[in-house]
Amino acid sequence: MYLKNLAKLRKQKGWSQEKLSQEAGISYNTLIKIERNGIENPKIETVIKLATALDTSIDELVARRSSTSKTR
Repeated sequence: MYLKNLAKLRKQKGWSQEKLSQEAGISYNTLIKIERNGIENPKIETVIKLATALDTSIDELVARRSSTSKTR
């Protein structure tokens, strides 16, 4: 599950990677790897923590709505 919108949503909040990792309760190194697609399938618990910290849905985080609308 590639989190296509992660960096964009983080930047919209004006947060650094360090700030998001603290707010989500995940390690800074994990966040960096996810943003760089070094972790292609992060644990669902991690995805939920990121979505919650960013006050968004998992669908928005993975840009599911965008990819669905392209196939219609």
